Amino acid sequence: MSTFKSVLINFQRKRTIIIIYAAVFIVISILTLRTIDQQVDLSFNRVKPDVILINQSEKSEFSDQFVSYLSTIATVDQSYDDITFANDLVESEDFAMLIVLTADSEQNLKTGKPVINTYYQENDSFANIIKTQLNSYLRYLNATKRAHGDYDYATVNRAISQHAPVELLKKTDNLNKKAIWFSYYTSFLAYIIIAIFTTLLILILKSYNEPVVKARRNIAKISPFKQTMMMSVASAVSLYGLLFIFLAIGLFMIKFELPIKQMILHVLNAVVFTSTVISFALLITNFNFKTHFTHAIANVVSLGTAFLAGIFVPTELLPNAVVQFAKLLPAYYYVRLAKGIEFGDVNVVQLLAIQLLFTLCYITISWYLSQQKRRVIG
Repeated sequence: MSTFKSVLINFQRKRTIIIIYAAVFIVISILTLRTIDQQVDLSFNRVKPDVILINQSEKSEFSDQFVSYLSTIATVDQSYDDITFANDLVESEDFAMLIVLTADSEQNLKTGKPVINTYYQENDSFANIIKTQLNSYLRYLNATKRAHGDYDYATVNRAISQHAPVELLKKTDNLNKKAIWFSYYTSFLAYIIIAIFTTLLILILKSYNEPVVKARRNIAKISPFKQTMMMSVASAVSLYGLLFIFLAIGLFMIKFELPIKQMILHVLNAVVFTSTVISFALLITNFNFKTHFTHAIANVVSLGTAFLAGIFVPTELLPNAVVQFAKLLPAYYYVRLAKGIEFGDVNVVQLLAIQLLFTLCYITISWYLSQQKRRVIG
């Protein structure tokens, strides 16, 4: 009981930080939710970039419909067959993008394998827009498959390129909007988790070594291992409790109108990521940084991760080199899963496993550093 009391005291010390972060987060969430029905889809159809399409696929309904859709958003040139030569034209900026429709593309779409390969300049805004639109096109196709049992190419083409009335998931249109909003809510929650939880946990573990607390522990005659376990469990329970409060607030905002499966996956993803953040905070405590420096680390890590992992800026708009670096961060996989749950086009087990692997690595390194410190002291 005294352990939980110690944890709550530290929560009390940092109540200002918690309240500010939570207030800003909730206000932004409310504003975005209120405008969800007023959002207007951006259309870049008036400006059609030049692209090269090399169609390696056999003639199929998908390949025909894909070419048809691509023609609505870009000026398509299909006169090239040599990928190397076509890519040189893209690099010389004669074309915005090279798109290669893979062999057996329709079968690849059904099995989740790559359907297209794209080549473009990373700083070309038009190419990034086309890539985003093509990704959306493939996602909507998968949505029609889940809703109707088969791909509804014509409906998707009209919906995306002409903004015509859509029957796709018509009965659950508002539900889909809320599901998309909640995916962005949980994505941004990653920034809050890193910023608040890292600061709080490090503060709690540092207070554990204060002279008064040490004296109290000595009087209680509790073994160091048991003391550490008690503090870790109490801290984790408290932080998970705070996480569930944030998740409950988000679900309350959308009146819990979210498919049960998606709700469970979002909660599971958040719990796993929180475990990763807690293990990272445990790692940081091994370096005995001063309190003000700890705050600096939490801010740098949280802001840096938010920009690199796709929380503030979609990864589709980031340079490829930045995205490759972001894959070294657990938040990248958390955000990717959070944004992909609604469309069902991500490997849930794989993304969760990668986050757990980061957690295991942080815990292992933290344990090793702790053992080294004990040997030095001993």
